[in-house]
Amino acid sequence: MSFLPFLDHIDPGQGGSAMVIPEYPPWNRDLEPEKYPCKHCSAVFEKYDEWFEHRFHMHPVLRPILVLGDIEVVAPRFVVMKILPSDSVRFVNVQSGRVNGSEIELPSLAALLASSDNGFFDIRLTGGDGQVESRYEVSIEIPTEEHLLWIERDFGKLAATSNLSIHGVNAFIQSTASAASARRYADGLGNYLFGVLGKDQRGGTALTQEQGRAKLNEAHQTLQQVDRPLAKVVGAVIEFQSNAFFKTGGLQTVPRLRHAMKWFKAASDNDAKLPVGGHDIDTAAISRVPLDGATDELLTWVNATKEGVTTQLNHIEKRARDPAWLPDDRAKARVLIAAIHLARGNHADAVQTARSFRHDPVFQHLAEQVIADGLSRR
Repeated sequence: MSFLPFLDHIDPGQGGSAMVIPEYPPWNRDLEPEKYPCKHCSAVFEKYDEWFEHRFHMHPVLRPILVLGDIEVVAPRFVVMKILPSDSVRFVNVQSGRVNGSEIELPSLAALLASSDNGFFDIRLTGGDGQVESRYEVSIEIPTEEHLLWIERDFGKLAATSNLSIHGVNAFIQSTASAASARRYADGLGNYLFGVLGKDQRGGTALTQEQGRAKLNEAHQTLQQVDRPLAKVVGAVIEFQSNAFFKTGGLQTVPRLRHAMKWFKAASDNDAKLPVGGHDIDTAAISRVPLDGATDELLTWVNATKEGVTTQLNHIEKRARDPAWLPDDRAKARVLIAAIHLARGNHADAVQTARSFRHDPVFQHLAEQVIADGLSRR
């Protein structure tokens, strides 16, 4: 049997020990309290917390920021898919910069990014007297018009088919694989289509609803960087699905979606006087953009006449309880139900419905207003 040898005793004193125990200072020695001087001014503090408070409020170190166009780059990796004018590349709180390991003047860096249509740039911006550095990995991928039209043509062909399926989406991805300069555009549209299938649980998809929602989020992030009408419409559809109704610009060609965005935006702004019906906008599917079932029905109801949407009340109430619908869509359905009750003068029913979305982060203020107005009528 083998053993691992070890010391069988510990010498408590210093005999044979290589460690020297320091002597304590005499108890009667007057120890001077530690001071905390500020490196940026003449202030001196006796407590660390006081020094920290002073440093944080009086001498903040601001993070260097890169701004491309109207976007403040917050992610360490960023893709540029449209040409940048040189005056749209800006630096905030920056004193010096490096690109791909070499020092560069800031105006030259702006000109370099604006003049490139393809390339990768490892950018390091320094500020705060050299105390703070921000790093960005910027990939510039400007697609050609030929490849953009290629992708939009094949997307339109797929959208024109009666039934969207996983096979059709895969065929779209394969048919656009050679449009290399616009690869991210194709990826964004492909993720949108996968997301629609996942959300609806149709077309032979293996994605769960949650995975479909993730695909839609990926699509939105990608398509935000593409300056094309189709990308703007698809992005707006995704925002509508997520109950984000802030952007209506660029939707003139899709009045059905534009009106629905404005209507629900008014609801999220706590406007309890939501008119129902009277629009009767064409309820045909948005041209060249496949929609999930919930979005299609919601757009139909919001754009119908007052008589038309009123006759659908029972069906809308059924959808508002449907577990196959995602919470954001059920919330929109409940808001519409409350508006229908208010239009009919059924304030008690409107209050009861409003209570069902009282804790929704987007429509809670509307719910509180409807409930308060209804109770005041009693």
